[in-house]
Amino acid sequence: MDTVFEWDGLTPDDLADQFRELGSELSNRLEAAADDIGVRLRSTAQRLAPVDTTRLRDSIEHVVEQLASHRLNVIVGTNVEYAPFQE
Repeated sequence: MDTVFEWDGLTPDDLADQFRELGSELSNRLEAAADDIGVRLRSTAQRLAPVDTTRLRDSIEHVVEQLASHRLNVIVGTNVEYAPFQE
C-alpha cells in the first residue's frame, strides 16, 4: 500500500507550523465542548432540583478539569450538605 502526500505552496516548515496550530485549536475546541456539556448538565440538574428555598438549585455549579493534555473531566455538583438526601 502506498500513500502520497501533496501540497502546493507550503514548505515542510510551513506545514509543520500548521500541524502545531491544529493541535492547539483542537485543544481549545475540546475545552469549549466540555464547558458546553457542563452548562447543559448544570441546567438540567437545576431544572430537576426540588425547590423550597432555591438554595439547592442556586448552588449547583460545574467545573472543567484538565486531567492530561487531551483528557478533561466535567464535574457538576453542589456544596449544600443536604443535597445527597434529595431525590
